[in-house]
Amino acid sequence: MASQENDRPQSANAVKRKSKGKKKVSETTGTQSQKFIEVGTLDALGRLVIAPADTIGFIPDYLSANVIMDSIVSCYRDAWSSWGEVPVYDREQMWNHFKTQCAWYPQYEFHIFCTFEINTAFLLNKTLESAREMNEKPDWMLEGLWARLVEKRTSEKFQKPSIQAKAPGTRQRKLEKKKRRTMTYDEVSREKHVKIKKNGHNTLVEPHAERK
Repeated sequence: MASQENDRPQSANAVKRKSKGKKKVSETTGTQSQKFIEVGTLDALGRLVIAPADTIGFIPDYLSANVIMDSIVSCYRDAWSSWGEVPVYDREQMWNHFKTQCAWYPQYEFHIFCTFEINTAFLLNKTLESAREMNEKPDWMLEGLWARLVEKRTSEKFQKPSIQAKAPGTRQRKLEKKKRRTMTYDEVSREKHVKIKKNGHNTLVEPHAERK
């Protein structure tokens, strides 16, 4: 019982009373209380501290994108031709891997999760699309998986579903044609996953709603 009570969230007033007279501390997800850590630096466990960006991305963007790609590579265990084919279990493994490499403050938890899934889906689909167009195996992919992907792609059974797999690239080309300029990675994701309310504010569309 004592441990359960200690795990319960504390009120803001209780936290203030306990922290009075002490140095300012905060905690990042999955770690014990520690001194405030600046975004873009490493925490005590060597994880990159990140925060949501104004667009559909993270700060710092380049380093966090590398971690997302590493999460995909570490958990790509089957011949999935798009994000839509990745089982929920394996998506969760990618998320768990991401959490071992990055840390953030608790108030960002939901936003970080949504942004992670959006970016992971985009990167995986874009990587596989490029591999198909160039007919070249990604360096990180096992030979056996690539052979199965090629066989899957050329089979009659796969011809119709492949139209959906090309959707991210098709969406980007349509947006670029409509806006008459090159669209960035964040802009394409934003167009798909962010709705503009009548009052002008943006609202994030939860990625799990797209799971099939």
